[in-house]
Amino acid sequence: MCLSSSRLPTRDPSSKPDRWYEKAAVQGQTDAQVNLESMYDYGRGVPQDFKMAVKWYRRSANQENDLSQRRLGLLYERGDCLPQDYVQTYIWYKLGAANGGKSGAVLRDELAIRMTSEQISTAQKLARAWKPNPMNATPCPSKRPPSPTCG
Repeated sequence: MCLSSSRLPTRDPSSKPDRWYEKAAVQGQTDAQVNLESMYDYGRGVPQDFKMAVKWYRRSANQENDLSQRRLGLLYERGDCLPQDYVQTYIWYKLGAANGGKSGAVLRDELAIRMTSEQISTAQKLARAWKPNPMNATPCPSKRPPSPTCG
């Protein structure tokens, strides 16, 4: 599991996601994207699929959804489904905080204690250059290759 959540109902894990969720998510509806990311992450109502979970985390985060930005930061910080990368973590926490997520600022500041000044400078520069793009699956350049198991 990339992250944990208890807000989604349990359905048959072999079924497909509700076609309306998927249709709305593909059209850019962030609430539907947040639901899909959680469904795939935890295998709630669908087979667990971390690559799909990360895809929807990124899509929603790229539309300035502060919850998804914070969750994506957590994935990078923990190395869950994505390679551990504090620069990427800092970027997503900073963006989440800028979009109204109060916990993003707290998480960013706690992370900064473990980072070098060079890492913080790089992350701040990349965060300032970031532009929302709902169809972009890779928001910020990273020197690390994607995880072989989770994209």
